[in-house]
Amino acid sequence: MKKVLALLLAACLFVSLAACHKKGEIALTVDGYEIPAALYLYFLVTAEYSARNTLAAPDENGTATVSVPSDTNELAKQVINGQTFYFYVKEQALAAAKNHVAFIREFEKHEVMTDEKKKECDSYAEAYWNYYGYKDLFVPNGVSLATYKQAFLVDYFSGALYEKLFDKDGVLAASEEEAKTYLQANYALANTLTMDLTSTETDEDGNIIELTDEQKAAKKAALEKYMTRLNNGEAFDKVKADYDIEFPAPTADEDAASEEEPAASEAASEETASSESTSSADTASEDETPAAQDPDAVVFKSAEVVQYESTASGSSDGTETEGYTKLLEVEVGKAAILELSNSFMLVLRKDIMADPFYYDTNYFTVSKLLKASGYEGDLSAETEQLSIIENSYVIGYLSAKKIKYPAGA
Repeated sequence: MKKVLALLLAACLFVSLAACHKKGEIALTVDGYEIPAALYLYFLVTAEYSARNTLAAPDENGTATVSVPSDTNELAKQVINGQTFYFYVKEQALAAAKNHVAFIREFEKHEVMTDEKKKECDSYAEAYWNYYGYKDLFVPNGVSLATYKQAFLVDYFSGALYEKLFDKDGVLAASEEEAKTYLQANYALANTLTMDLTSTETDEDGNIIELTDEQKAAKKAALEKYMTRLNNGEAFDKVKADYDIEFPAPTADEDAASEEEPAASEAASEETASSESTSSADTASEDETPAAQDPDAVVFKSAEVVQYESTASGSSDGTETEGYTKLLEVEVGKAAILELSNSFMLVLRKDIMADPFYYDTNYFTVSKLLKASGYEGDLSAETEQLSIIENSYVIGYLSAKKIKYPAGA
């Protein structure tokens, strides 16, 4: 009989983290809000996965700082932020539980979880679950689709919460005066013509032959005559038309050739000055937002704006639009030539406030930049203070050391 019981227990331990525990068991109580064991498992699995990525993150030289051990005993010896690996993972899981409760309460307080939106949320959760591998990661660890949907609420409704708080007429939104002042100080608008300074000529070894100072001067002189025409009051459309005739855009064959040369391709990407700037035509929504008066105008952004947008999108890019600082030195309505890293750019600066399109389409971002940090700081402080009671029996069993990963993960 003892052997049979031992075998049954071993089987239970093998099946999943949650095996042999009752469905709906409570793992934590966060300020009166009960966290089921399955939801805590979700926090634990995601915390452990994130911790592994932290260990494997490249250092400043681009190499991994730690080779992540596969053996749990070796992994337990790793240290993150002064904490041993599995202690760190548990602390992160508990913090995630607090964060979940804090946001759910904010959603309820500001009434953003409508029935229609919940259905949309469920649809997105099912898509991630079925098509992006979440099912393969979570099911073996005792997390069902229903639990994943519960956890997904925070990801999905955070955007709706911020719209309710910071978009026009939001309870914490920036005033029109604040938003316009910030827009003028951190955004700039211009029509542009760009003269690429990257040579397409190569030596016998295939190396790019840099342009000489004389060649660069000739290119700048070619732009200067167009600058003079603009400063004499000639319309940009007419000047651009003549420029395009004199300096036609590369053909499809030339574009294909440039893709084979990373340096040339990188320089060509600067021709539109849009790698970090936004064409107003791209920003507009065809159905809901009116188009810009000048669809060819380019928006330049400060480093602060680019950093904020990059962080929000998960990108690492945090530098200002190239030429932004130099463009600020140009008087509105005047043309000038900016010397950039791989090009000369002829700009005709425009008044960004003259077209309401830019205020309307950038207001939400500006409002968040001005107001969200205060709200987030207050919410973070409140979240930190939430009481948490652990069910030691459940928490003790649900160890991150038992987490399984799909084959090949």
